[in-house]
Amino acid sequence: MSAYVPLAVCMWEIMSRGQQPFFWAENREVINQLETGIRLPKPDLCPPALYSLMTRCWSYDPNDRPSFTELVCKIK
Repeated sequence: MSAYVPLAVCMWEIMSRGQQPFFWAENREVINQLETGIRLPKPDLCPPALYSLMTRCWSYDPNDRPSFTELVCKIK
């Protein structure tokens, strides 16, 4: 697993004010959702550009994920 996936989940937790990711689903359901491409929804207070960056971190293909340098530049 890429380090970007947990980073993006951590950003989601911060922007959702500490909600547990996938709190509405059982573990097996979460796995099924992730395998079908369903990702965490955009938190209400999250800017669209930051959410877009998060979803790129969750790309199935690691080559589609942003580089660390890009993450640093975009988050600044």
